Amino acid sequence: MKQRKETLMNKQYLIESYIKNLRGLDKKQTIFDNKRPGLVLITNKQKVDPVTGEDVTKKSWYYNYRPKGAKPQRLFLGSADKMSRAAALSKIKKIENDIFNNEDPFTIRKKLKDELTLEGLINRFYQTYLLPSSYAENSIKSMKSLIRVWVLQRPNNPAEFNKYFTYSIKDKKISKIKKRDIQDVFQAAKSKSGYSANRLVAYLKIVFNWAIEENLITENPAKMKTAHLHKELESNEILSKTQYDNLLRLAFVVDERNGTINFDHYIQKDLDIISCLAISWCLLTGRRCSSEGFNIRFEQIDYNYKVIRFDESKVGQQKYKLSEKTLKLLNSILRSRQKNIVIPAVKYKTKRIPERIKPSPWANNDERREYIFPSKFFGSKSETPHIVEVRSTWKKLLKLCGINYIPLKQARHTFATLLLKKTKNLKVVQSQLGHAKITTSMKYAKLIDEDEFDAINLDEAATSTSSEVIEFKK
Repeated sequence: MKQRKETLMNKQYLIESYIKNLRGLDKKQTIFDNKRPGLVLITNKQKVDPVTGEDVTKKSWYYNYRPKGAKPQRLFLGSADKMSRAAALSKIKKIENDIFNNEDPFTIRKKLKDELTLEGLINRFYQTYLLPSSYAENSIKSMKSLIRVWVLQRPNNPAEFNKYFTYSIKDKKISKIKKRDIQDVFQAAKSKSGYSANRLVAYLKIVFNWAIEENLITENPAKMKTAHLHKELESNEILSKTQYDNLLRLAFVVDERNGTINFDHYIQKDLDIISCLAISWCLLTGRRCSSEGFNIRFEQIDYNYKVIRFDESKVGQQKYKLSEKTLKLLNSILRSRQKNIVIPAVKYKTKRIPERIKPSPWANNDERREYIFPSKFFGSKSETPHIVEVRSTWKKLLKLCGINYIPLKQARHTFATLLLKKTKNLKVVQSQLGHAKITTSMKYAKLIDEDEFDAINLDEAATSTSSEVIEFKK
């Protein structure tokens, strides 16, 4: 059986002069203040400085009390060399006030000790909630992958990721995790990929929302708009009119002789045809990429009224007017459905690959024929009959136009800004973008105010033809 260390216990009035003259002994001393119950001074075994020969024994203030339904506890208050008796008494008074208000430090500490860490919370979330019956397999895979890398810090290739890991929160108690912690993790992930950083915060928001439902925490530290976390062009800048026009000229090229898509242009530039046309659709219409762009079908287009109809969208059933150039895009796709693609002969290393002819992307005999932007593969290699991602083509188009990278979603903001500059009518912008409230559209009016300010400054150029991205202020 483990024996307790011997201590000397006595009672004294612990005034400053007594503490100052108190010297360490060959045993630990516990001295109770005879004027203030609960106040304790503990002096460790004597320790002498080998250089000066002075007594440097450690002296500490403690508070003894008995929590309701528990054994007596002793709380550390501070070092007696730095904390006076008055300061120790003041701290005791605060502790007693906390106890009176049902905020017993012992209970809080015990609760914190038994509380889940972030890693423990994530593991419980996986076991009880993140199930195939609740989420799609790809979503589960994506969530686990991002959390494993950026929160648990267990990448498959540590050498590639370790330089981004500056701070870990996986062992932090969940009630102690604040927005600042989530922001730090976000910034680390953003150094590698802005898209991944956004998805990571969205996934952590789901985890913490579940923890709130389970009464494990009361607030969601990941409940924040990722746009507020960004401080560079990824989230707050749009294209200039010159850049917008240059991208369209590169992404949408028609053979004017017969009104079909100029396949040769895309082959020469090594650009994916369907991705370029989908990007052109986003630029021309301002539609949301995923929900109102990549998955649209031919049957949604009403050529008589020049509108596209959505039975389901972010704001319910909607119909939007289509411009003449957008109708030209759709008509050129319709005329190209039976047109073959001629891939010229090329020399690859020592081999020469002869000229090839393949059918257009719309000449399919399956589900894909219904979609304006069909996927290349369907079945074993693709889960959807329409495209879902154009990121690589978008990057390539920006590079060819000499434009710094911004997300494709900024095409919607660009469209809205150019539309407002042309019409000077917020109601038109609200209608065409499908905003439920006009206040959402009002953020674009700020740019109009800035243009008017530039116009009255006649000594400065009002417009710019440079290739730099202009700022979109929220």
